[in-house]
Amino acid sequence: MTKMSHIELSPQGRDQALIKDALAHQVSVVIPCYNAAPWVARTLASVQAQGDVVAEIIVVDDGSTDASLDVLQPFAAAGDITLLTGPNGGGSHARNRGLAEVKAPYVMFLDADDEIDGDILRGSVQASRAQKADVVFSQMEIRFTDDTPSQLKGPLGGPDQTERQIFEDWFDGGWVNPSAVVWRTAFVRDIGGWNEAASVGDDGDLVLRAMLADAVAGRNEQGRGVYYRGNAGSVSLSGGVTGEKLSLHIEQIHEFCEAARAKGWGDNLTRNYAALYFLGRKAFRTGHPELGHRALAVLHDAGHRGHHGTKMHNLLAGVIGLERKVRWFGS
Repeated sequence: MTKMSHIELSPQGRDQALIKDALAHQVSVVIPCYNAAPWVARTLASVQAQGDVVAEIIVVDDGSTDASLDVLQPFAAAGDITLLTGPNGGGSHARNRGLAEVKAPYVMFLDADDEIDGDILRGSVQASRAQKADVVFSQMEIRFTDDTPSQLKGPLGGPDQTERQIFEDWFDGGWVNPSAVVWRTAFVRDIGGWNEAASVGDDGDLVLRAMLADAVAGRNEQGRGVYYRGNAGSVSLSGGVTGEKLSLHIEQIHEFCEAARAKGWGDNLTRNYAALYFLGRKAFRTGHPELGHRALAVLHDAGHRGHHGTKMHNLLAGVIGLERKVRWFGS
């Protein structure tokens, strides 16, 4: 019998092996899928490439009418994913169905047309543990389906940014896509999961509720989430501006501003209320004047009577009113 040689790990090697073992099976990835047949295999491959930090991949097909299930079935048959199916209920409903099945201490919600890259999951778990964070933000790359160059954003969080600052910055374009966010599973369950009534800005709704609930936000420097803009039929695609969506968005932002005021985050909240102004401006521009006036009425009740925009816009809107300015000049 040939004698097997015994290889002794160095202390550094043993430490690295222990760290690797401690990070195994820590993150469940929930993927809502609706008509994502062209992309979902790519998305799954990006998760599988993360290695043993992934505890499970839960794909919730939300009533797809394309070939999504044909793409997903072989992954399910091989045991690579848990596949849940059902009628269309919206992205937040699908995410909540997946969340109910999660077994790992951490969870990422990844849309079926996006992907993740580098050691984003391993780095996020390490950051959460080191920073005692309930939610960890990573860098996000925005890739466009046309020839527009990619953009990089983030990461948010870390010791220099409080939950109040993240709340305020989110309204100023400081948002990140779910592909760059990892949650402590227990925390996201404690705040009620995804708001299925929020048909617009549902990822922002979750993050803003988390900040109001005093979430500790962490920052991860490893890897990135990749958010694709412009994929027709994707879960996150807005589907155009409608009166219903504008109305819901106005009420949503109003409620968040009032909640922040009640929390003692100041009576001004100018940047947050400015989001209502731009929604009112959009309402006038898209033929929904009653919603534009509703947004302005909320602003006036909160003590905001000025205009937001360029100096020329502010001057013209101040003289002739926002509705006339938008109607006459188109913006």
